[in-house]
Amino acid sequence: MKIISNTLPCIRSPQGRGYIRYLAALLRDSSFFHFSFCNSKRVGFTLLELIVVLFIVSLVAAIVLPSFSGFGGSRLKSEAREMASILRYMNDSSVSRKETFSMRFDLDKNMVYWKGPDREETRRFNDITGVTIQSAGKVSKGEITLFFEPLGIRENIEVHMSKGDEDMTITLNHLSGRVKINEK
Repeated sequence: MKIISNTLPCIRSPQGRGYIRYLAALLRDSSFFHFSFCNSKRVGFTLLELIVVLFIVSLVAAIVLPSFSGFGGSRLKSEAREMASILRYMNDSSVSRKETFSMRFDLDKNMVYWKGPDREETRRFNDITGVTIQSAGKVSKGEITLFFEPLGIRENIEVHMSKGDEDMTITLNHLSGRVKINEK
């Protein structure tokens, strides 16, 4: 069987084979999907190849590009999440171990020191602007030390961070032990 047309691919059947056996052989053959037109040589890419390439490029772009949006603010969000994690860790550790742990903020040097159940640690937070506690109000300069007692922290804590025009507040609720990050 030979079909010759300007729009249809060439299909040639070897002599002596039945049509069904020929189709079965085509399905097994890896070159079944590789058509060539009778009156022209293959030049360029097929539509299917172009669609596959465009799909892959758009998929990669959809995954990569959102990570670049807000690239400057991602450091502030990262520091806020880390501070929230430290506050939650200190409160949960003091309650579960029935011990008192301390956390000191040096706002002039942007350093935070804490002594947990495992060891003492120090971390620099470049974007920290102040700490608010109910008994002292907002502290923006100097040092402030917090104690996490066996029943947890005694009052709500707010840690303020800012970078450019973006502000974030990390709040530790003393009753529930939950930490919340608010963007302003």
